[in-house]
Amino acid sequence: MPLIAQILDSARSAALLGALKRVTRIQVDIGREASVVPEALVAALVERFRGDLLGRCRVHYQLVEGSEVRVQSVEGIPILSDEDAA
Repeated sequence: MPLIAQILDSARSAALLGALKRVTRIQVDIGREASVVPEALVAALVERFRGDLLGRCRVHYQLVEGSEVRVQSVEGIPILSDEDAA
């Protein structure tokens, strides 16, 4: 599976496990030895974001030791948020 698809799949899975109706922020760890350009990866991810779950989501990255790229955290609006109670 291509890297972008893996990251999007991880974000969607985390959103489902966290009962999020919309993802607002994804933190990605990128290894310094990884064969990706961080800014290009972030731009490609943002370009792919569509729909209610990932629309307008922000992506942040952090350079870490190693060569792996992985989703560190996913934040968003819970399905039963204060917005729903109003």
